Amino acid sequence: MLVVVGIVTLLTYNYFRVIKQTVRFNIGPFTIRADAVTGKTWNINYGLVDSTSIAYSIWFDDKPIAPPDTLETNTGLPFLWKVYEVKGVSEPTLIAGSQSLFMVKIKDGKPLVTSVHKQYSDFATLQFLDSHNGQPGKVHTICMANNLDDMTEIEVLEGGRLLLVYGLKVLDVETGESWSFSENGRSFENYSFPSPQEKGAIGLSPDQSQIVFHGEFQTWNHDETEYFKHAMVVYDFKSNAAYKVPYDDNETRLVSFADVDHAWLMSRFQWIETGAGRHELKLKNHGQSYPWLGKYNSQDNYYVLYPVEPGMLPPFLDFVLSRLNWSKSSIVHDETKIYAGRTITLEQEGIKLDINFREEDKHLSLSKHLYLSIPSNDTTYTDLVRKIAEAFNQKFSEGEFQQYFGKPLREKY
Repeated sequence: MLVVVGIVTLLTYNYFRVIKQTVRFNIGPFTIRADAVTGKTWNINYGLVDSTSIAYSIWFDDKPIAPPDTLETNTGLPFLWKVYEVKGVSEPTLIAGSQSLFMVKIKDGKPLVTSVHKQYSDFATLQFLDSHNGQPGKVHTICMANNLDDMTEIEVLEGGRLLLVYGLKVLDVETGESWSFSENGRSFENYSFPSPQEKGAIGLSPDQSQIVFHGEFQTWNHDETEYFKHAMVVYDFKSNAAYKVPYDDNETRLVSFADVDHAWLMSRFQWIETGAGRHELKLKNHGQSYPWLGKYNSQDNYYVLYPVEPGMLPPFLDFVLSRLNWSKSSIVHDETKIYAGRTITLEQEGIKLDINFREEDKHLSLSKHLYLSIPSNDTTYTDLVRKIAEAFNQKFSEGEFQQYFGKPLREKY
Protein backbone atom coordinates (compact mmCIF):
# COMPACT_ATOMS: atom_id res chain seq x y z
CA MET A 1 0.00 0.00 0.00
CA LEU A 2 2.79 2.46 0.89
CA VAL A 3 4.51 1.78 -2.42
CA VAL A 4 1.28 2.35 -4.37
CA VAL A 5 0.57 5.59 -2.51
CA GLY A 6 4.13 6.76 -3.16
CA ILE A 7 3.81 6.06 -6.90
CA VAL A 8 0.44 7.81 -7.12
CA THR A 9 1.79 10.82 -5.22
CA LEU A 10 4.85 11.01 -7.46
CA LEU A 11 2.75 10.87 -10.62
CA THR A 12 0.35 13.53 -9.41
CA TYR A 13 3.30 15.68 -8.36
CA ASN A 14 4.80 15.41 -11.83
CA TYR A 15 1.65 15.99 -13.88
CA PHE A 16 -0.49 18.33 -11.82
CA ARG A 17 1.98 20.76 -10.26
CA VAL A 18 1.83 24.51 -10.87
CA ILE A 19 4.46 26.99 -9.74
CA LYS A 20 2.55 29.59 -7.78
CA GLN A 21 5.40 31.82 -6.63
CA THR A 22 9.20 31.96 -7.02
CA VAL A 23 11.77 33.70 -4.84
CA ARG A 24 15.53 33.87 -5.45
CA PHE A 25 18.31 34.38 -2.93
CA ASN A 26 21.96 35.16 -3.68
CA ILE A 27 24.45 33.57 -1.29
CA GLY A 28 28.04 34.16 -2.40
CA PRO A 29 28.36 32.68 -5.90
CA PHE A 30 25.20 30.60 -5.46
CA THR A 31 21.61 31.42 -6.33
CA ILE A 32 18.94 29.64 -4.31
CA ARG A 33 15.58 29.35 -5.99
CA ALA A 34 12.47 28.62 -3.91
CA ASP A 35 9.34 27.61 -5.83
CA ALA A 36 5.97 27.42 -4.16
CA VAL A 37 4.36 24.51 -5.97
CA THR A 38 0.66 23.74 -5.79
CA GLY A 39 -0.75 20.49 -7.03
CA LYS A 40 -2.51 17.27 -6.19
CA THR A 41 -1.45 14.84 -3.50
CA TRP A 42 -3.05 11.64 -2.37
CA ASN A 43 -4.96 11.65 0.90
CA ILE A 44 -6.07 8.23 2.11
CA ASN A 45 -9.37 9.69 3.35
CA TYR A 46 -10.19 12.20 0.62
CA GLY A 47 -8.33 11.01 -2.49
CA LEU A 48 -6.61 13.70 -4.58
CA VAL A 49 -6.45 17.01 -2.73
CA ASP A 50 -4.77 20.36 -3.35
CA SER A 51 -1.54 21.02 -1.48
CA THR A 52 1.36 23.46 -1.49
CA SER A 53 5.02 22.61 -1.03
CA ILE A 54 8.23 24.65 -1.24
CA ALA A 55 10.77 23.18 -3.66
CA TYR A 56 14.33 24.52 -3.53
CA SER A 57 17.10 24.35 -6.13
CA ILE A 58 20.72 25.55 -6.12
CA TRP A 59 22.23 27.31 -9.13
CA PHE A 60 25.78 28.25 -10.10
CA ASP A 61 26.59 30.22 -13.25
CA ASP A 62 22.93 29.91 -14.28
CA LYS A 63 23.08 26.10 -14.12
CA PRO A 64 21.34 23.91 -11.53
CA ILE A 65 23.51 21.84 -9.20
CA ALA A 66 22.40 18.23 -9.03
CA PRO A 67 22.50 16.29 -5.75
CA PRO A 68 24.90 13.31 -5.63
CA ASP A 69 22.23 10.80 -4.58
CA THR A 70 18.50 10.27 -4.47
CA LEU A 71 17.09 12.74 -1.96
CA GLU A 72 14.27 10.52 -0.72
CA THR A 73 12.82 7.09 -1.45
CA ASN A 74 9.34 6.95 0.04
CA THR A 75 7.55 10.32 0.01
CA GLY A 76 7.06 10.97 -3.71
CA LEU A 77 8.38 14.52 -3.24
CA PRO A 78 11.75 14.34 -5.04
CA PHE A 79 13.07 17.84 -4.55
CA LEU A 80 15.11 19.84 -2.06
CA TRP A 81 13.11 20.40 1.12
CA LYS A 82 15.64 22.69 2.73
CA VAL A 83 18.78 24.68 1.98
CA TYR A 84 21.01 26.06 4.76
CA GLU A 85 23.73 28.66 4.45
CA VAL A 86 26.73 27.71 6.59
CA LYS A 87 28.42 30.76 8.09
CA GLY A 88 31.82 31.04 9.73
CA VAL A 89 33.70 28.98 7.12
CA SER A 90 36.42 30.14 4.73
CA GLU A 91 34.53 29.22 1.54
CA PRO A 92 30.85 29.73 0.62
CA THR A 93 29.13 26.57 1.86
CA LEU A 94 25.61 25.20 1.63
CA ILE A 95 23.99 22.10 3.14
CA ALA A 96 20.82 20.94 1.44
CA GLY A 97 18.54 17.97 0.96
CA SER A 98 15.42 16.28 2.21
CA GLN A 99 15.73 12.81 3.72
CA SER A 100 19.27 12.61 2.35
CA LEU A 101 21.66 15.56 2.62
CA PHE A 102 24.62 16.92 0.68
CA MET A 103 27.12 19.78 1.01
CA VAL A 104 28.17 22.24 -1.69
CA LYS A 105 31.45 24.16 -1.49
CA ILE A 106 33.45 26.19 -3.96
CA LYS A 107 36.82 24.64 -4.82
CA ASP A 108 39.09 26.01 -7.52
CA GLY A 109 36.26 28.26 -8.65
CA LYS A 110 33.81 25.41 -9.17
CA PRO A 111 31.12 23.86 -6.98
CA LEU A 112 32.16 20.67 -5.16
CA VAL A 113 29.20 18.47 -4.18
CA THR A 114 29.62 15.77 -1.53
CA SER A 115 27.13 13.46 0.15
CA VAL A 116 26.62 14.14 3.86
CA HIS A 117 23.85 11.75 4.86
CA LYS A 118 21.86 9.02 3.12
CA GLN A 119 18.27 8.37 4.11
CA TYR A 120 17.86 6.30 7.26
CA SER A 121 14.59 5.61 9.07
CA ASP A 122 13.52 9.07 10.13
CA PHE A 123 13.81 12.75 9.30
CA ALA A 124 17.38 14.00 9.04
CA THR A 125 18.67 16.37 11.72
CA LEU A 126 21.54 18.86 12.01
CA GLN A 127 23.08 20.19 15.23
CA PHE A 128 26.33 22.02 15.81
CA LEU A 129 28.21 20.41 18.70
CA ASP A 130 30.23 23.53 19.50
CA SER A 131 28.05 26.54 18.70
CA HIS A 132 26.80 27.41 22.19
CA ASN A 133 29.88 28.46 24.17
CA GLY A 134 31.64 25.38 22.83
CA GLN A 135 28.68 23.13 23.57
CA PRO A 136 25.79 21.71 21.48
CA GLY A 137 23.30 24.16 20.04
CA LYS A 138 19.89 23.98 18.42
CA VAL A 139 18.67 20.83 16.66
CA HIS A 140 17.38 21.46 13.12
CA THR A 141 14.97 18.84 11.76
CA ILE A 142 14.76 18.67 7.97
CA CYS A 143 11.08 18.90 7.08
CA MET A 144 9.37 20.02 3.89
CA ALA A 145 8.01 23.57 4.04
CA ASN A 146 4.47 24.21 2.84
CA ASN A 147 3.88 27.81 3.87
CA LEU A 148 4.65 30.85 1.74
CA ASP A 149 6.01 32.58 4.85
CA ASP A 150 8.89 30.06 4.79
CA MET A 151 10.11 31.65 1.55
CA THR A 152 11.20 34.94 3.12
CA GLU A 153 14.77 33.85 3.93
CA ILE A 154 17.29 31.03 3.82
CA GLU A 155 18.00 29.48 7.20
CA VAL A 156 21.52 29.76 8.60
CA LEU A 157 23.79 27.31 10.39
CA GLU A 158 26.40 29.24 12.32
CA GLY A 159 28.55 29.43 15.42
CA GLY A 160 30.25 26.07 15.17
CA ARG A 161 32.47 23.81 13.14
CA LEU A 162 31.54 20.27 14.21
CA LEU A 163 28.11 19.45 12.79
CA LEU A 164 26.23 16.43 14.13
CA VAL A 165 24.23 14.86 11.31
CA TYR A 166 21.29 12.61 12.19
CA GLY A 167 22.86 12.07 15.59
CA LEU A 168 25.24 9.45 14.16
CA LYS A 169 27.81 11.35 12.10
CA VAL A 170 30.05 14.37 12.70
CA LEU A 171 30.98 16.66 9.82
CA ASP A 172 33.74 19.28 9.96
CA VAL A 173 32.10 21.99 7.87
CA GLU A 174 35.46 23.67 7.22
CA THR A 175 37.49 20.71 5.94
CA GLY A 176 34.65 18.40 4.85
CA GLU A 177 36.11 15.56 6.95
CA SER A 178 33.49 13.35 8.59
CA TRP A 179 33.25 10.53 11.12
CA SER A 180 30.41 8.03 11.51
CA PHE A 181 29.86 6.21 14.79
CA SER A 182 27.51 3.69 16.46
CA GLU A 183 26.89 1.01 13.86
CA ASN A 184 23.95 -0.18 16.00
CA GLY A 185 22.05 3.05 15.44
CA ARG A 186 20.82 5.07 18.38
CA SER A 187 21.35 2.39 21.00
CA PHE A 188 24.25 1.43 23.26
CA GLU A 189 24.17 -1.41 25.79
CA ASN A 190 20.37 -1.33 25.81
CA TYR A 191 20.13 2.44 26.28
CA SER A 192 18.43 4.32 23.44
CA PHE A 193 19.71 7.84 22.74
CA PRO A 194 19.14 10.71 22.52
CA SER A 195 16.16 10.70 24.83
CA PRO A 196 14.11 12.68 24.10
CA GLN A 197 15.22 12.73 20.47
CA GLU A 198 14.51 16.41 19.91
CA LYS A 199 17.19 17.29 22.49
CA GLY A 200 20.00 15.83 20.40
CA ALA A 201 23.45 15.94 21.99
CA ILE A 202 23.69 17.71 25.35
CA GLY A 203 27.43 17.89 25.90
CA LEU A 204 30.88 17.89 24.30
CA SER A 205 34.10 16.99 26.12
CA PRO A 206 36.74 19.67 26.74
CA ASP A 207 38.94 18.14 24.03
CA GLN A 208 36.00 18.14 21.59
CA SER A 209 36.23 14.40 20.95
CA GLN A 210 33.36 12.95 23.01
CA ILE A 211 29.65 13.59 22.53
CA VAL A 212 27.22 13.19 25.44
CA PHE A 213 23.68 11.95 24.85
CA HIS A 214 20.94 11.30 27.38
CA GLY A 215 19.89 7.65 27.18
CA GLU A 216 16.86 5.70 28.38
CA PHE A 217 16.84 1.99 29.23
CA GLN A 218 14.87 -0.08 26.72
CA THR A 219 12.46 -2.10 28.82
CA TRP A 220 10.54 -3.53 25.85
CA ASN A 221 13.34 -5.94 24.91
CA HIS A 222 14.60 -6.84 28.36
CA ASP A 223 13.23 -8.71 31.37
CA GLU A 224 15.48 -7.14 34.00
CA THR A 225 13.76 -5.76 37.08
CA GLU A 226 16.76 -3.94 38.52
CA TYR A 227 18.25 -1.31 36.28
CA PHE A 228 19.01 2.38 36.09
CA LYS A 229 16.29 3.96 33.98
CA HIS A 230 18.64 6.60 32.57
CA ALA A 231 22.29 6.97 31.67
CA MET A 232 24.57 9.36 29.88
CA VAL A 233 25.82 7.69 26.70
CA VAL A 234 29.21 9.04 25.66
CA TYR A 235 30.70 8.51 22.19
CA ASP A 236 34.20 9.30 21.00
CA PHE A 237 33.14 10.00 17.43
CA LYS A 238 36.64 9.62 15.95
CA SER A 239 37.46 6.25 17.49
CA ASN A 240 33.84 5.02 17.70
CA ALA A 241 34.46 4.04 21.34
CA ALA A 242 31.58 4.46 23.77
CA TYR A 243 30.69 4.09 27.43
CA LYS A 244 27.68 4.77 29.61
CA VAL A 245 27.31 6.55 32.95
CA PRO A 246 24.11 5.30 34.62
CA TYR A 247 22.53 7.39 37.37
CA ASP A 248 19.63 7.21 39.78
CA ASP A 249 16.75 9.57 38.99
CA ASN A 250 15.87 10.01 42.64
CA GLU A 251 19.42 10.74 43.80
CA THR A 252 19.95 13.33 41.06
CA ARG A 253 16.42 14.76 41.53
CA LEU A 254 15.41 14.29 37.91
CA VAL A 255 11.65 14.59 37.44
CA SER A 256 11.32 15.56 33.78
CA PHE A 257 13.12 15.11 30.46
CA ALA A 258 12.69 18.86 29.99
CA ASP A 259 15.28 19.41 32.73
CA VAL A 260 17.99 17.43 30.93
CA ASP A 261 20.18 19.97 29.17
CA HIS A 262 23.83 20.96 29.32
CA ALA A 263 23.36 23.02 32.49
CA TRP A 264 21.73 20.06 34.27
CA LEU A 265 24.44 17.73 32.96
CA MET A 266 27.20 19.88 34.43
CA SER A 267 25.33 20.26 37.72
CA ARG A 268 25.36 16.47 38.25
CA PHE A 269 28.36 15.25 36.22
CA GLN A 270 31.93 16.38 35.59
CA TRP A 271 34.78 15.75 33.18
CA ILE A 272 37.78 14.10 34.85
CA GLU A 273 41.14 14.36 33.10
CA THR A 274 42.63 10.89 32.74
CA GLY A 275 45.98 11.86 31.24
CA ALA A 276 47.40 12.83 27.86
CA GLY A 277 44.65 15.40 27.50
CA ARG A 278 41.91 12.78 27.62
CA HIS A 279 38.75 13.16 29.69
CA GLU A 280 36.09 10.89 31.12
CA LEU A 281 32.57 11.80 32.23
CA LYS A 282 31.80 10.90 35.85
CA LEU A 283 29.03 11.52 38.33
CA LYS A 284 29.97 14.23 40.78
CA ASN A 285 30.88 13.13 44.28
CA HIS A 286 28.44 15.55 45.83
CA GLY A 287 28.85 14.37 49.41
CA GLN A 288 25.23 15.05 50.32
CA SER A 289 21.81 14.80 48.74
CA TYR A 290 20.81 17.38 46.19
CA PRO A 291 17.87 19.41 47.46
CA TRP A 292 14.49 18.92 45.88
CA LEU A 293 13.29 22.15 44.29
CA GLY A 294 9.98 23.36 42.94
CA LYS A 295 9.78 24.36 39.30
CA TYR A 296 8.42 27.66 38.07
CA ASN A 297 7.10 27.64 34.50
CA SER A 298 7.12 31.15 33.05
CA GLN A 299 4.96 30.15 30.07
CA ASP A 300 1.86 29.24 32.07
CA ASN A 301 2.88 30.96 35.33
CA TYR A 302 2.60 27.82 37.46
CA TYR A 303 4.83 26.89 40.37
CA VAL A 304 4.91 23.10 40.71
CA LEU A 305 6.22 20.93 43.53
CA TYR A 306 6.78 17.30 42.53
CA PRO A 307 6.97 14.55 43.77
CA VAL A 308 5.50 15.55 47.12
CA GLU A 309 3.65 13.75 49.89
CA PRO A 310 0.47 15.06 51.61
CA GLY A 311 2.58 16.53 54.41
CA MET A 312 3.83 19.26 52.06
CA LEU A 313 0.45 20.96 51.70
CA PRO A 314 0.08 22.52 55.22
CA PRO A 315 3.54 24.19 55.35
CA PHE A 316 3.22 25.37 51.75
CA LEU A 317 -0.19 26.91 52.42
CA ASP A 318 1.16 28.61 55.53
CA PHE A 319 4.16 29.93 53.58
CA VAL A 320 2.00 31.40 50.81
CA LEU A 321 -0.32 33.10 53.31
CA SER A 322 2.62 34.45 55.29
CA ARG A 323 4.34 35.73 52.16
CA LEU A 324 1.18 37.61 51.18
CA ASN A 325 0.55 38.82 54.74
CA TRP A 326 -2.82 37.11 54.59
CA SER A 327 -4.58 35.03 57.22
CA LYS A 328 -6.55 31.81 56.79
CA SER A 329 -9.67 33.93 56.48
CA SER A 330 -8.46 34.47 52.89
CA ILE A 331 -9.36 30.87 52.08
CA VAL A 332 -12.60 31.35 50.16
CA HIS A 333 -12.96 27.86 48.70
CA ASP A 334 -11.64 24.40 49.57
CA GLU A 335 -12.91 21.49 47.49
CA THR A 336 -11.71 18.00 46.57
CA LYS A 337 -12.74 16.32 43.32
CA ILE A 338 -11.94 12.82 42.10
CA TYR A 339 -9.75 13.76 39.15
CA ALA A 340 -8.86 17.39 39.87
CA GLY A 341 -7.67 16.75 43.43
CA ARG A 342 -7.95 19.27 46.22
CA THR A 343 -8.12 22.95 45.26
CA ILE A 344 -7.77 25.72 47.84
CA THR A 345 -8.67 29.16 46.52
CA LEU A 346 -7.25 32.25 48.23
CA GLU A 347 -8.65 35.73 47.66
CA GLN A 348 -8.00 39.15 49.14
CA GLU A 349 -7.78 42.71 47.83
CA GLY A 350 -8.68 41.65 44.30
CA ILE A 351 -5.99 38.94 44.14
CA LYS A 352 -7.18 35.35 43.60
CA LEU A 353 -4.89 32.32 43.68
CA ASP A 354 -5.30 28.54 43.50
CA ILE A 355 -3.31 25.92 45.38
CA ASN A 356 -3.99 22.49 43.90
CA PHE A 357 -2.86 19.13 45.28
CA ARG A 358 -3.29 15.82 43.45
CA GLU A 359 -2.16 13.18 45.90
CA GLU A 360 -2.00 10.27 43.45
CA ASP A 361 0.16 12.35 41.11
CA LYS A 362 2.31 13.73 43.96
CA HIS A 363 1.68 17.12 42.36
CA LEU A 364 1.25 20.44 44.22
CA SER A 365 0.93 23.73 42.38
CA LEU A 366 0.34 27.45 42.83
CA SER A 367 -1.20 29.63 40.13
CA LYS A 368 -3.67 32.41 39.52
CA HIS A 369 -7.29 31.33 39.90
CA LEU A 370 -8.13 28.97 37.05
CA TYR A 371 -11.18 30.87 35.82
CA LEU A 372 -9.72 34.33 36.21
CA SER A 373 -9.22 36.31 33.00
CA ILE A 374 -6.61 39.06 32.99
CA PRO A 375 -5.16 41.25 30.20
CA SER A 376 -2.08 39.81 28.48
CA ASN A 377 0.02 42.81 29.54
CA ASP A 378 -0.92 42.51 33.23
CA THR A 379 2.12 41.12 35.09
CA THR A 380 0.54 41.14 38.55
CA TYR A 381 0.17 37.38 38.81
CA THR A 382 3.37 36.63 36.92
CA ASP A 383 5.41 38.63 39.42
CA LEU A 384 3.47 37.31 42.41
CA VAL A 385 3.74 33.58 41.62
CA ARG A 386 7.35 33.87 40.49
CA LYS A 387 8.46 35.65 43.67
CA ILE A 388 6.71 33.10 45.88
CA ALA A 389 8.38 30.33 43.86
CA GLU A 390 11.83 31.90 44.29
CA ALA A 391 11.32 32.38 48.02
CA PHE A 392 10.09 28.82 48.62
CA ASN A 393 12.89 27.37 46.50
CA GLN A 394 15.32 29.27 48.71
CA LYS A 395 13.88 27.42 51.69
CA PHE A 396 14.40 24.15 49.82
CA SER A 397 18.01 25.12 49.05
CA GLU A 398 18.58 25.64 52.76
CA GLY A 399 17.37 22.11 53.46
CA GLU A 400 13.87 22.86 54.70
CA PHE A 401 10.80 20.73 53.86
CA GLN A 402 12.85 18.00 52.14
CA GLN A 403 11.13 15.34 54.26
CA TYR A 404 7.90 15.92 52.34
CA PHE A 405 9.28 14.77 49.00
CA GLY A 406 8.83 11.21 47.75
CA LYS A 407 10.08 9.32 44.72
CA PRO A 408 9.12 10.36 41.18
CA LEU A 409 6.44 8.36 39.42
CA ARG A 410 7.84 6.61 36.36
CA GLU A 411 4.71 7.53 34.46
CA LYS A 412 5.76 11.18 34.68
CA TYR A 413 8.45 10.58 32.08
